[in-house]
Amino acid sequence: MAPALGSYTRDASHCGSWYTNDPTQLQGQLGYWLTEASSSSSSQGPAPSLADFSEHNSSSARGGASTSSSSSTSVCMGIIAPHAGYSYSGPTAAYSYQHLLHALQNHTVERIVVLHPSHHVYLTAVAFTGAKEIQTTLGPIRCDVDFMRKVEQSTMEAGLPVTVMKKDVDEAEHSGEMQYPYIRYCLEKAGMLDIPIAVMMVGALPTQQEANFGKVLRKCFLEEETPKSSNSKSNFFVVSSDFCHWGQNFDYCPCPPQNYPGFQGRLGLRDLENWSKISQYVAELDSEGIDLICSQEPDAFVRYLRKTQNTICGRHPISLFLFVLDAATEKQDSGKGRSPFHVEFEHYEQSSSQVQSFCDSSVSYVAMKVSRQF
Repeated sequence: MAPALGSYTRDASHCGSWYTNDPTQLQGQLGYWLTEASSSSSSQGPAPSLADFSEHNSSSARGGASTSSSSSTSVCMGIIAPHAGYSYSGPTAAYSYQHLLHALQNHTVERIVVLHPSHHVYLTAVAFTGAKEIQTTLGPIRCDVDFMRKVEQSTMEAGLPVTVMKKDVDEAEHSGEMQYPYIRYCLEKAGMLDIPIAVMMVGALPTQQEANFGKVLRKCFLEEETPKSSNSKSNFFVVSSDFCHWGQNFDYCPCPPQNYPGFQGRLGLRDLENWSKISQYVAELDSEGIDLICSQEPDAFVRYLRKTQNTICGRHPISLFLFVLDAATEKQDSGKGRSPFHVEFEHYEQSSSQVQSFCDSSVSYVAMKVSRQF
């Protein structure tokens, strides 16, 4: 039997392993990475990070198409951030979290909604955290139990599969926890510790279920909290995902085709030039998915995943969020919509700069932001 909402306190079960359990050291790390990300973004822009890996990344991967006029005001309302150990993905996550910090400082955030995947339990539903409070190395974050109860009721009335995580399931899952120290740091830095969090673990839903969730959650996430202007407060979304997991231990080792530029088809121990093309090819694979996220095409994103089998572990939270945006987009007679949202690529890294055998592994980390136009 699923526990009730607000029935336990979630402990920081991954501190001391996935990230330091020393508050002073952790504050120093997060602050340094945020400063570096802000400095890098303002000085040279985010695009070169993906270009360093891929010579063929398209322009839309650096920013989604916008139909808004140049005089419109843009307010950041969400991010996509990685969830590996901080020594791997912490610097990339900072490119996302600088935007949460700015939103908090600009007083545009009502609550923070985290959407993360499930790595340890097979789930064909959306599961709310059962926590009333989330502990982090930097201090607690209050959960918005009333808001989650309202969302739970709306989804249940629509006949959608929802449940509540047990404490052990919640604490075993790292993809949510790796967001919480960054969130707590930003809340404290902005002097906004009263802002609560709502957490939903998105399971392996069929595409039609994701679309149905999108229609219902649009009302809970966007319509009932719709900002009347760029100065109004609304929900801020954190979508947790790593991108391509390459290597035998992930059972995913795509290689460039025979006609790939500079690739000679051999991957022996001494074929370092050929192995060097793997990182570039993976970046292009990720770039294709980033393009579709930026263009806010949930159905096309699902088709891309089926075609490439790319091991984007947060594919279901991303897809569900895209369906929320799609449901909130005004449809024209042509069937296409004028989206008030703008999704932008911020930064890209791979955990290994060059794999040299199929026993090696590499995971991709992506930072993205979502804005609303006024």
